[in-house]
Amino acid sequence: MGEVALTPQDVDILLGLPIDGHALISDCTLGPGMSWIGLVASIFGHALAPTRFNGYRLQLRFFSSITPGRLSDVASAEEVLLHTRCYLVHIIGGVLFTDHFGGSIHPMYLLFLRDLDMYGDYAWGAAVLAFLYREPCKGCNTDKEEVVGCLLLLQLWAWERLPTLAPIRLNVPLHDSRLWDGQLASPYGAW
Repeated sequence: MGEVALTPQDVDILLGLPIDGHALISDCTLGPGMSWIGLVASIFGHALAPTRFNGYRLQLRFFSSITPGRLSDVASAEEVLLHTRCYLVHIIGGVLFTDHFGGSIHPMYLLFLRDLDMYGDYAWGAAVLAFLYREPCKGCNTDKEEVVGCLLLLQLWAWERLPTLAPIRLNVPLHDSRLWDGQLASPYGAW
């Protein structure tokens, strides 16, 4: 029988998240005179009301409220960057690092969105795996009713290891296969 544990290589293959690169480490401290509200304003260009915080976590609805549902055909570079950052916030808070609060994200992840050129240089896959491994340990407490983290990764991994549970894969190409031309095969999560 094969490996029983979820490995970093599984994260790379199943979700296409990099496992090599800069460590995703933040000490959650900001420069002098800077606040989380100021950080959001400097990155996203929109003022943030203190009511948008759920304790120390930032509500994801804020990021939906500052972007229209769809970019116009004549969107400026600034609008595209704003949409990209807001989309990444939703992926980070809603898929990769989910929590017990639901619909929120720790503001420390915003620090990694300041420079989008560096975004792909971080080992997101390794951080997602570490977060997912830590959560079942916390979930063993009697006061916890749920496990959080990237459960999509856990589901895809289970489908690979237990094929009788997996849906039948159809040989249907992606809507725009040009996205994958000249690149590595798409991650299993894209099927």
